[in-house]
This record gives sequence, structure tokens and C-alpha cells, in this order.
Amino acid sequence: MDISEIEDEKEIPALETHIRRMLNNNPNIWMLEQRARLSDLAVSLYTYNVGLDPYSAMEIDATISKMDLSNAKKALELSLRNLYSSLEQIRENQAILEINMEKLLDNLRLAELRLEVGMATPLEVQKVKSAVEGLEKQILQLELQYEESIMIYEKPWVIGN
Repeated sequence: MDISEIEDEKEIPALETHIRRMLNNNPNIWMLEQRARLSDLAVSLYTYNVGLDPYSAMEIDATISKMDLSNAKKALELSLRNLYSSLEQIRENQAILEINMEKLLDNLRLAELRLEVGMATPLEVQKVKSAVEGLEKQILQLELQYEESIMIYEKPWVIGN
């Protein structure tokens, strides 16, 4: 299975729509939103008692909570944009590797034909076969990287904060 087959199964969601959806569905963002909401609520319901933090400290806590939320949203958005770019790069690399594979398979057929005719040695055929196997390994590694990246793109909270 190559990346083009994977793309048929899993289409990458449009970037802007996906970012909005992830900002709304991310549990870490939700937690920070709730923390900011509770901080605002604590400020609006503040009643001074001896031994409690002053009102200005509560306002600062609320501001810090909002800044943390804003920073987390920006970081998530940047990370999703980078992942999207990475997925596009993997697609381009896959296309290049497929072209290289076609050329190597043609070279292998040519080397085998030359061996049958007596114009090449078995070592030359083995070298081309080895190159084909190496390229197959690169393609497989690229497919695995693509699968991992698409999983992280679809569920960014899986990798943590």
C-alpha cells in the first residue's frame, strides 16, 4: 500500500477547517478555557476577607489564565500548520520515490536482459536489485512516517502538550 492508496482512504481535512475543529475539540484547550472561565468567575465574585489574595492578584491570575489559553491555541495552530506542511512534503517525496522506483525497475530489467545476452555480469544485476530493495525500504519508511503524521494531525492531543 502506498501513500496514494492511503490518501484515498483518508483524505486530509482542509487546513483552516481542521484547525478550528481541533481548537474546539482539544481536551487541553478545553481545560485551559475552563481555567480561564473559572478565573474570571473568581474575579467577578470576589469578596475580600482577611487572609485572602487581594483583588489585583485575582485579576492578574485571570489575565495569566487567558494568556495561557491564547498561547496554547497559537501553539496548537502552529503545530497543525507544520504538520500539514510536513504531510505535503511527504506526498512530494513519495512521488519522487515512485519515479525513482520505476527507473530502477527499468534498469533492473535492462541489466537482466544484458545478463542473458552476455553483456553484463551477475554482480551488476545484484547491485541494481540491492538498489531496488533499498528504495522499497525508503518507501515503506515514508509510508510509516505518513501514517504517524496523519494520526497526529487528526488527534494532536495524543502526543501531549
